[in-house]
This record gives sequence, structure tokens and C-alpha cells, in this order.
Amino acid sequence: MKTLLATTICVLLSASATAENYPAADGNELLHGCSVALRDKASIDPVDNFKNAYCLGLVKGIVDTGSFYEAILACDSRPIKAGLCSPQNIGPHTHLPEFFCLPDNSIPVGQGVRVVVKYLNDHPEKLNKKDSLLVIEALSNVFPCK
Repeated sequence: MKTLLATTICVLLSASATAENYPAADGNELLHGCSVALRDKASIDPVDNFKNAYCLGLVKGIVDTGSFYEAILACDSRPIKAGLCSPQNIGPHTHLPEFFCLPDNSIPVGQGVRVVVKYLNDHPEKLNKKDSLLVIEALSNVFPCK
């Protein structure tokens, strides 16, 4: 039991140290992490595993935020009722521009990662940009709002 506890503490401390030392992510880091996410997981070292998780979390977070944003924008066309479209949740912010429009209001995270990797490989001149903006650009490129 003590061995398990010690091992767990070591793993958590090393993950924390890796996260603290992770540089401000740009497209180069994102491309590396997302490419790792598409590889066989058996051969991933701890640093690449962190970059893999970072990519998956970033893409999932942006996809989920986009899905929520689309749902809020749809409140303009629905009667006001309890829940997401309640008066407390809607207002002037529902008239913001749409960035991307996902099919059925969502996509699997793996599909999002493949979209990002393809976009970054097709646009190496943009790799110096901030990672989160590149994810939005990639999704907007493949899933534009009509």
C-alpha cells in the first residue's frame, strides 16, 4: 500500500512539474501533441503523453464551447422557457458572430484532432500562432457557418 501511495505521489509531482514547464503553446507544439494523439499510445513517453492530453483537452474544450455557443445562439429562434433559453441565459450576447457550425452541434474529439492536424500540416506558415486560435481556425475551415 505504501509503495502504491509513493508511486502515485511521484507520478503526480512529475506531471505537475511537466505542466509548469510547458511553454506557451503555439501551432508547432499543438501539431506535435495532436500528431502524438493520433499515434499508437503504447510507444508514447511521459512528455509526449502530456502533449497528447493537452491537445485532446484543448480540442474537446473548444468543440464543447462551440456546441454550447451554438445552443445559446439558437435561443433567438426558440420561445423563451426554462433551461438554456431562460431569460437569465439569453440577452444581447446571442447576436455574436458564429465561428464554426458543427454537424449535429458536436463532433467526436478524435475527428476534431484529425481536422486540426490536417489544417496545421496544410498551413505551416501559421504555426507561430496561438494554439487555441488555430483550433478555432481549423474547425471554421472545415465546418463554416452558412
